[in-house]
Amino acid sequence: SRSAQICDPFAACSASALRNSFCLAMEEERELNMIKMPTLAQANWNRSHGTFVHHLNREAVSERAFHDQVANLVTPGDSYLFSTGERSPQVVTPYAAAVQTLYREIVSSAVLDALTAFWKAQGDTGWVSETRGLLRQHAEQIARWKREAVCLRVEVETWTLQQSVQALLQAQRNLIASSESHEKRTERFNEFWPRFHEMGRVRSSTRPSSPGGARRGTEVPSWPPQMLPSIASPSWQKLRSTDTQPLDGSPLWKTRASRSRCTFGRTWTQGSLGATRCSSSPDLGSPSVASTQTRLPALSMGSCDGARDTDRASTTAVVGLDRSRSFADTPGATSKSLSLQPVSGFRQNGIVTRDDVDLNVFMAHKKLSTLSQRVLKGASDTAQKQASLKAKAATRRIPVGESLEDARAVRPRAGPPAGTHGKAAAEKYLLACERSGIIPTPVAFATGHSRQVDGKNLSLTDLHLAAFQSVVQDSGAETVDLQGNLNLTDVALSKFVEALLEQPEENSLQALNLKRCAHAGQKTVSVIARALSDPTHWPSLWLLDLSGIQMKMQNHLPLCAAVGSHPNLHTLRLADTGFGQMACSVEQCMDELMGSKSLRVLDLSWSCFNADMYVHLGELVSASSTLEALHIANCSTAVVEVRGITPVAYFIEHLSRDCSLNFLDISLNRIDFRCALVLEVALEHARRLATLEVAHNPLGILGTRSLLRLLCRSESGLLYFKAHGCGTGDGSGQNTDFQVFSATKPEGRYKLDLARPYHRALLRILYTTSDRFKLSPQEAFVQINATPAYEHPAVDSNGRRCIPTSGHLEVNFSVEKAYQRALQGVGESEFELFLERRIATARLVPSWKKVRPLMAQWRSVEGLYQEQIVLLEALAKDFQLSFAHVEQLCRIRSLVPDILGRVLPCVVGGTPSRFLCQQIAPNLQDFIRMLHQGHTFLLLNVENPTGQYRLDLSNAADYAVAERLAILDEWEISAKVQLGRADTSQKGNNSQVRNVRFGERELAAQVMSEWIMPEKGILELDYASAKRPPPDARMLDEVPWNALLAAISKSGSTSSDTPDKVGRLVVESRLQALRQVSHLLFVTSMQMRQLLGSFATEVARAECFVILFNRIADMHNEKVFRVRFESQDELARLRDRLGHASYFPFMQPEQTRFSFDFAQYDQQMAANALVQIAAREKMGNLRQYSFVHLDGTVDPLVAGVPRAWENITKMPKEGTFYVGYECAPEDRKFQLRKELLETYGCWIATVEEDEVMWWSALKEVPLAVREYLEFLIGRYQSLDEVFRIIDGPGGNGVISFREFEDGIKKMKCRRFKGPNGAQKIADIFRYLDPSGEGQISKGEWKVLERIWKEVDMSIREFVQFCDRTWCPKDDTMSQAWTALDADGSGSITKKEWSSALQEAGFFGPAMPIFHFVDTDNEGSITADEFEALASYRKRPNPSAPIAAASS
Repeated sequence: SRSAQICDPFAACSASALRNSFCLAMEEERELNMIKMPTLAQANWNRSHGTFVHHLNREAVSERAFHDQVANLVTPGDSYLFSTGERSPQVVTPYAAAVQTLYREIVSSAVLDALTAFWKAQGDTGWVSETRGLLRQHAEQIARWKREAVCLRVEVETWTLQQSVQALLQAQRNLIASSESHEKRTERFNEFWPRFHEMGRVRSSTRPSSPGGARRGTEVPSWPPQMLPSIASPSWQKLRSTDTQPLDGSPLWKTRASRSRCTFGRTWTQGSLGATRCSSSPDLGSPSVASTQTRLPALSMGSCDGARDTDRASTTAVVGLDRSRSFADTPGATSKSLSLQPVSGFRQNGIVTRDDVDLNVFMAHKKLSTLSQRVLKGASDTAQKQASLKAKAATRRIPVGESLEDARAVRPRAGPPAGTHGKAAAEKYLLACERSGIIPTPVAFATGHSRQVDGKNLSLTDLHLAAFQSVVQDSGAETVDLQGNLNLTDVALSKFVEALLEQPEENSLQALNLKRCAHAGQKTVSVIARALSDPTHWPSLWLLDLSGIQMKMQNHLPLCAAVGSHPNLHTLRLADTGFGQMACSVEQCMDELMGSKSLRVLDLSWSCFNADMYVHLGELVSASSTLEALHIANCSTAVVEVRGITPVAYFIEHLSRDCSLNFLDISLNRIDFRCALVLEVALEHARRLATLEVAHNPLGILGTRSLLRLLCRSESGLLYFKAHGCGTGDGSGQNTDFQVFSATKPEGRYKLDLARPYHRALLRILYTTSDRFKLSPQEAFVQINATPAYEHPAVDSNGRRCIPTSGHLEVNFSVEKAYQRALQGVGESEFELFLERRIATARLVPSWKKVRPLMAQWRSVEGLYQEQIVLLEALAKDFQLSFAHVEQLCRIRSLVPDILGRVLPCVVGGTPSRFLCQQIAPNLQDFIRMLHQGHTFLLLNVENPTGQYRLDLSNAADYAVAERLAILDEWEISAKVQLGRADTSQKGNNSQVRNVRFGERELAAQVMSEWIMPEKGILELDYASAKRPPPDARMLDEVPWNALLAAISKSGSTSSDTPDKVGRLVVESRLQALRQVSHLLFVTSMQMRQLLGSFATEVARAECFVILFNRIADMHNEKVFRVRFESQDELARLRDRLGHASYFPFMQPEQTRFSFDFAQYDQQMAANALVQIAAREKMGNLRQYSFVHLDGTVDPLVAGVPRAWENITKMPKEGTFYVGYECAPEDRKFQLRKELLETYGCWIATVEEDEVMWWSALKEVPLAVREYLEFLIGRYQSLDEVFRIIDGPGGNGVISFREFEDGIKKMKCRRFKGPNGAQKIADIFRYLDPSGEGQISKGEWKVLERIWKEVDMSIREFVQFCDRTWCPKDDTMSQAWTALDADGSGSITKKEWSSALQEAGFFGPAMPIFHFVDTDNEGSITADEFEALASYRKRPNPSAPIAAASS
């Protein structure tokens, strides 16, 4: 109801707080040279209400808060565009937007109060309601929305918690299965290292010694990371107190060769990439080169403030303990230098990041740095350089699975011996290390405590692998993980794999991971293929990872055949192995792989597949019943797209028949919005697929819309999709295949090439849409044109349709019947109700079970701004959201303005629900930014949409406005066709949309509803609704109308020193307020005239007229306000905006110049109507006509306007026709004009000829005639009295020129004295005697009546303006004179008069009033002369009876 639209139960307003806050803000604003709007301080805050005012009250804005908070928003990039009918928009900062919004609510509040009082006084049932019941209804609705919000918040938090707990539990299980505790590792070290030292002691008894107990040139090997103490351990703390004390309190370990038990009589050198090996040829050179280097593992440096920003690169510090001094230089002592070296690391590469180290580690690092500076102070430059180089070479990164505490474990003490198997394995491993001359790597497998070879990212060399191989041959291995060991060669790996074949059967291999062993090649792969093909080898193998190994094509087929025959292989990873390079064998390889009955996880990422390969893979996957996870990331990059189609689309299309996959990774495959639609259609019934990865694809907003629709579909099993890096990409720049499906507007003409996957997907989703709207294919698909003949495919048992893969199809898809069912009972003029039901029918609503995954998806992109914005834009364009949904989205507080500004158009529940959503904004700044984002949508009045629009489609609010205008246009087209109304559209298509331009170009689409709206770009259009006032429309009476005028004009006056920018903001605020309430009132032509006088500029007057164009109840009197427009060009621009046929002056075309472009359908129709009028009245009434051809040739039409133009089909289809029209009162055919007004203008004109207010504009008559009328109006009551005076007593009813001259002298008219006086009198007589007969008849004399009314009405309007503005206490004009006589001189000249009226806010005709008051014709007026205007309060209005009758 109307009362519900304007009722605001939250309208309480603290006048004093707001007034003080705003006045203070204005003062500070002047000091900052910002916008100053002094008139706002005078506004009546006590009666103001609105969303913004309520927010200010709720936040209890203090005196300085308004300015302090809003002024901070003034930033160069934070602005929006607004237009007051101008093509060039104005830039408005958020500060100006806030002030403008506040001012608009003040004006609209005053107008609404006046309208409410009027309609209640009229007893309108829509306005008279019980306030208590209305408030209770609002309260119950709000409580229900709040409860839904609480329930949804609990559900989402529970869901998120469950998912997090499951992930943590799985991570914990993986960690327990792949790692050992600190106690077990220490125990293992205590068993292994004594054995290592014991073996070294036995073999070093005959070792030669160097002077001082050490061999010259001997380098002590680097400590293994597992042997180093923890930074926070007591041994490390003790090191801080003394530089000569060993780490564990005992004599320095391995500082003297005589005490070393691990050299085995050899010299130790540092190998490549951290691998340590020995040399049998010692260097007996100078003692200065003897140095011992010990290295600490990589330490990740945590941030002091505990920040956890995983997007920024982590920094890892490598701490090295360097003894760089020669023993000869400092006998009996050693010096230690600690060096810090930053190294970048990433967790996915097996590097410990800064999140793994706490604040204590960071503080220890700082202390180490201080100690290093102190120790290095006495070292030589050469020794420092050598130590630095060796420290870099010895640097080794710590794998993720290995903790820092374990890496810095204290040197082991003697412990209990290991079991028999453990001793044998450890001894074999140590013997192998001795033979190879390498330092042992004490992994659990080497120490004999595990059968799992965990060598991940250990920088192993062939010698290390050979040592492991010696253990494998006897003890066997259950799992082997050599991932990331780039130094292992193909020969060493092949021998190691051969050893795995020879291990005992009871210790069969279960997992083999050679990922990123880059030097592995043909030999290794051949051995693996042979092992897999032999059922006696590795029967229990379930995981094989060969990713990153570049294989030759001759290796792929045997390997795939072996995989296909293996009985237990569960996971196979062949990413980046060169798969797909040879098309001849790829399909055979796929057949072998997919023939496996045990394979569950397959990774073929970073391969090279063409369309045929994808088709074959899709067929195999859809036929498989065992495959659960498939990775094919980056398999389309090297393939050229054919006709703009990415090859992966052929694979995705086959997923519609898949029933086993629950995970799919198709990242980096150039998937755009078209391929995303194929994905949506293929997976709409896939109930098992729960996780989808499509990261780093150019999806854009269109593609994200497809994924969101898929996620929210109840039939789909999808719960999460990863789409990071998919914000770019749309179809606006592509000229081919650009047909886009929109869930909110699916109807249109589709031209489909069924050989394309995207076009087949379009057809499938159209069938799905018809099912959603409960329409049969025969009802939804009309005007089918196909080659070959097309029949609707039947639905199979799975609910899918088999679409042909060839042929061409053109079809119109329509859901009009579904809309008709939803719109039953909606009247043709109930635009708001129509849009509400229409959008509710078309938009998608997330099913309840999918709301939790949707909100979890939203939270998953927290901190990724671009992904968040894309997700919001996609949500806003396809879905309906409730207040509970919006409240949950706004849990990310940093994005509240962006969220609200984008999703407000899709919030269900109408104005109350949107009001609640706006109140989510936590502070004033966010609230203003929200208004900034959604101002276009918030200002749209769907009940009166006529106006000019400039929309940025990249803004969700502007996009929503454009979408609604297209829907309204479609609704009005159907209504006009049903009612049989004449087509007065610009292009002859019944559309209400005119002058459509997109990207500075004219829109090619015939109808806007058929145009596929892109995601970005500037759309400009004029909307001229065909909605007209009903026959029983009630216009406002004098009291509410004066209140409206006072609210619009009085509060909005600006002084002469007001800046132009401020003036535009004031005018825009008044026009916005008028637009918001325009659907609640109907006006007369006389009221429209008065309202136009409140605006100074041509642009503002035009915008005001356009806003109320459809609310004028007596359009037959339109010339009354048409005279307010100063030029014919101004009127021509209005006709361009509203339509030349819709706003053609059918009733009074006289004194008008026309310009018709015959290329425009409505202008051709208007010209035809004018020719019809002239043919019935007099063809001679057409004046000053010419026709300009398209090539510029001017045809003066010497023979006159062709009579054949009465038939519109015989008129030219191009060229421009210029013409004017004049007609004497006795020649006009009123009935014809009335019929044309009703037929083409669709206006209801139930009036007779004498009820029409025949009018003329002052600017259309000669100056002498205007001066003569101004003289007569001040002295005579009517023109009949003047005619009798001139004609004399007993006159003959005509006036000759001599009688006219004598009459002017008799009336003592002194305006025509001087040398030009006689010429002016002659001009007046010729104007009144157009036939040139030498005499003026009574009929010709009545021409002055129309001009008389205009001058009289201008004076009367000025008197009314003075009464509204200055509210006189008596019947005099003294208060108005005091205000206008600013200098107090007692007289006002013409120049002062014009500026004084502009300053006061009166923008009507000024000079007729001045000439009327200036009775002595001296060029100035006095107070006594001005007082003559008071008589107009009692003077009868000659137009009043006519106006009352028309009303």
